[in-house]
Amino acid sequence: MNLTGLTDLLGSERGLLTVLLVITSGVFVITGKMTVDQWMQYSQVVFVAYIGGHTVTSAFESRKPAQQPAPSSAPTPAGSSPPPAA
Repeated sequence: MNLTGLTDLLGSERGLLTVLLVITSGVFVITGKMTVDQWMQYSQVVFVAYIGGHTVTSAFESRKPAQQPAPSSAPTPAGSSPPPAA
């Protein structure tokens, strides 16, 4: 039985969030603080908010200008002149 997909999901942020939602919601249902219907609604709201926030964040990150590499600060060898300034 190949569980690569399951281990990849559990290693991702989305998988971790899903596990945390199931655990916390399960505790709320078991302790009587919420019903199963409330549990489903709670999980949907939290998961949709996470996905929406992740999508917006990713969209803004993709619009950032590319960063230029920092100029080299390596010392010049003795007897040679530094490169001309740009």
